[in-house]
Amino acid sequence: MTIRPDISLIEMFHNKWQETLAQIKDVEGIVFSLGFHPLTKALLENSGKAGGNAAAIPPSDGPLFVILVNPMWILPQDDERVFKAVRKFASELRILARERGLLHRYVFTNYASGEDDVISGYGEDSVAKLVAVSKRVDPLGLFQSGVPGGFKLPKSKKAE
Repeated sequence: MTIRPDISLIEMFHNKWQETLAQIKDVEGIVFSLGFHPLTKALLENSGKAGGNAAAIPPSDGPLFVILVNPMWILPQDDERVFKAVRKFASELRILARERGLLHRYVFTNYASGEDDVISGYGEDSVAKLVAVSKRVDPLGLFQSGVPGGFKLPKSKKAE
């Protein structure tokens, strides 16, 4: 997820992180990090000057923090327990940010889970451009339907 910076929200995130860590701290080899990676106004301005990108984040949206929730552990038998705790944690963070009007639409692809709707986070105009390109270069939709994995265009927006 991506948020607008706010000290009280970041403190709430930290408290939720501590609560979640307390629930899984006995998992063998657990490392549970919470990162805040800035997208400065200057970075967003320079991205635009260089031609922009599909995320289409206007500099006026900045500064922003891209949030990384990154758990690591050793034993496969702990997978479901950790995944469940992390899903709940991420959901709680989104709710906190949304309630305060600080949740941004952008989801950084490299930090996204398979459950995240990355493409919609690019914004309607950008998704429309992506759909147009898909229709032009892949009119049969082979990439959308024939290539497993990855983030695809929203089903309602796919080339027919």
